[in-house]
Order: sequence, then structure tokens, then C-alpha cells
Amino acid sequence: MNASNTNALLVKRRELISRPHAVRRTRTAFTPGQSLRELDWVRVDPVPLFVPVTLEKPLSRSDVRLLWDSQALYIRFEVEDRDIVATLTERDAPVWEEDVVEMFLKPYADESDYYEINVSPRGTLYDSWIVKRGARAHKVWSRWNNEDILLETEIRGQPNDWTVQDEGYTVCARIPFDSLPSLRGRLPVPGDRWSMNLARYDYSVHLPLGRELSASSPLEEVNFHRFEDWREFLFMD
Repeated sequence: MNASNTNALLVKRRELISRPHAVRRTRTAFTPGQSLRELDWVRVDPVPLFVPVTLEKPLSRSDVRLLWDSQALYIRFEVEDRDIVATLTERDAPVWEEDVVEMFLKPYADESDYYEINVSPRGTLYDSWIVKRGARAHKVWSRWNNEDILLETEIRGQPNDWTVQDEGYTVCARIPFDSLPSLRGRLPVPGDRWSMNLARYDYSVHLPLGRELSASSPLEEVNFHRFEDWREFLFMD
């Protein structure tokens, strides 16, 4: 990479880090039994994803949006995927070895802990509360289970058959604030900022390298856990 390209990347990273993405309050009151797909996603701006390090536009399109209310954070991934790979069904399986969307949440910048929530196209959940990055293996942190998270998934295609071209899948998540122990009962208010990384693994016979990673953060390394690079998300009405 020449000097001009390096400088351009640095400028792009600084712009992304300095500009928080707005998380708008939903105007559609969520009620038990309601589909998460009925929320007012259309009125909020999508979060752009980038290939780590190069910050190039991913080949596979992803439409990622966030909403919130006084009780929960809502995240929707609507992605294109021509070769859906999703065989794992057990809770806390290594879903990143197949197609998956990933949500990393860090409510407090001055505290070491953060949450990792990964969901496969078929709704298989891997969740962990990482108290200190690097202090334990991931299988230790994944002993924590968020029993209150609500997930909805929809597959558009015939997964696990590379001879059939798929269209994609959707993952919607409702993450109650009181299900995140580090908040200690404190609910977000307008003006609060969380660091987040919204990411995706895409495995496909249609991709030049067979796999593509993308993330909302301007990552300097191919490491979704590098919270030093995560974007800020600003809670707003």
C-alpha cells in the first residue's frame, strides 16, 4: 500500500470514529407477540459496513439498522447471501465458522467488559459477556446466557446447498437493557453513547476468496473484538 492510500485510509477512519451513528427511538410501541419486523425500520438510516483494514465496500450487501425504546435495543440485519451456510443448531456453537451476523455492545468506554451476540441465519445464538478481553477463553465467557433476548430470522433460499443460488436472510434482535448485567439497572437516555461493532461473516462459493468479513467499525486489524476501533452510537429521540 502506497503512502497516498495509507493517508486516505487514515482520513476515512478518523471521519468514522469522530462521527457517531444515531440510534433513533422507535415510534412503534413494541408489544409481546408482535413481530420485530413490524417496527419502523424504514425511517432510520442504515449503518454502513466495511471490509476490515482496507475499508472497501463489501461484495455482499448488508442493510443494518438500529432502534431503541425505554426497555430495549433493537437491531436488524437484512443481508444478501447467494450461498447460505447454516448447519449449527446448539446454543453457543462456533457460529462464526458459518454465515453469521455479530453484534458487539460496549455500554461504558471506561470499563473493560462488553457483550458479543452472534446469530446464524437459522437463529442459532452464541452470546457471551466478556468481562476482560484476553483473560479467559471464549467458552468461559459464553457460559453467560441472555435468556431474555428475542430473535426472529427469515431465510430466503435453500441453505446448505451450494448448487442452488439463494437470495439472503434477515435477523432481528430485541435486547432488553435489564438483561445486560453491567448496566446495573441504568437505562440509556438521549445523549448516551455506546461503542458497538456490527459485523458479518459471509461464506460463499460465489466469493473470490470463499469468505468475506465486514464490520461497521474502521478496524485496523482483522479482529472484530478490537474495541479501540469501534464506532460510537448515539441514543436519540
